[in-house]
Amino acid sequence: QASGQPGSVRVIVEDSPATLSKLESLQNYAQLVQEENVKLMADSLKTKLAELPPLVVPTAKSPDVACEKGVNELHQQLLNIIANTKVIDITKKTNGKIPADVLAEQKSTRVCLHNQYLRLKLQAQKEMGRLV
Repeated sequence: QASGQPGSVRVIVEDSPATLSKLESLQNYAQLVQEENVKLMADSLKTKLAELPPLVVPTAKSPDVACEKGVNELHQQLLNIIANTKVIDITKKTNGKIPADVLAEQKSTRVCLHNQYLRLKLQAQKEMGRLV
């Protein structure tokens, strides 16, 4: 009794050629099963992909001519305002107008340009919505 415990026997197991052959067969089978699972999953995904509706790719259309013209006009007006900015002398009349009237005109012009911008933005958004 090698282990020192009563009734226990120490046994050394050597792999026989038959056991090694079975082990190799099981490893090959496990690899085959794994490959089959991958193939089945791929086939399943291909089927699901084929069932999806086709993608709708928006076509590149030329922008609405009226919208483009409006943007160009707004851009030109803004460039003119920037190029012709004047400082208002609030101590005296300018061209027969009191400074408060000149400021009111400038504010009115800015409000009109902002409204024009908002209209063009909405029109462009509608155009983009039609393209999608």
